[in-house]
Amino acid sequence: MELPHEVSEKEVDHILTRSRDKSLFLSCRARRVAEAPANTDHVLVTSEMRIATYKPRKQQGPARKFDTTRLTQEPALQLLYNVTVQNKFDLLDPSADDDIDGSWNPFCSTIKSAVTEVIGMKKTIRKPWLSAETFAVIVLKADAKKKNDHAERKRLQSVFRAKAKEDRESYLNKLAKEAEEGIRSSHLGPAFRAIRSLTGSRSAQVTPVINKADGSPCNSQAESLQRWQEHFEAALNH
Repeated sequence: MELPHEVSEKEVDHILTRSRDKSLFLSCRARRVAEAPANTDHVLVTSEMRIATYKPRKQQGPARKFDTTRLTQEPALQLLYNVTVQNKFDLLDPSADDDIDGSWNPFCSTIKSAVTEVIGMKKTIRKPWLSAETFAVIVLKADAKKKNDHAERKRLQSVFRAKAKEDRESYLNKLAKEAEEGIRSSHLGPAFRAIRSLTGSRSAQVTPVINKADGSPCNSQAESLQRWQEHFEAALNH
């Protein structure tokens, strides 16, 4: 179409869409034979689209684990867990023993319910050696702070320090004992776990510096490969 007082032609018929939806349009065509009944210079524009349906993704967080380590550290918790599991199994219907699926599902739900009720989920803490009693002191200390009871908070602070010191010594002794028993039985897994627990986060490996024959360091990968070639040529062709 030629606009008034213009020489070049301008396009006035378009299909508006978002930039990310351009790939949905397979073709576009102007239907010039299908003129609008009104006195207008616009024409009918049609397009062929391809729309793919998709299933929305479920937002799943990281899988949480049960704090089963407490069962090996607290005998009173072991007894409470055994009693809770036994009481929950006594309430199950024994008539479903012949059905495998009917027996497995109640079994799993019963174990998970007992673990959730007695043990709870594993918490990400910076100091894994702290015991449940020490965490209870932390809660009492926070309550004393809310009540502005400075004397009680100061007393609980000293109790917390003493218990935290005992827990840390017990934790380190346990790691050392596990590592020693693993080395004696030729199992290095406990030893490496103890080392990782004591050193914390893993440090990045540092690439060793390769020096040239004159002692200056190599500045590129090509120079390093050339230096290795010179080294092996001298070692194998002596």
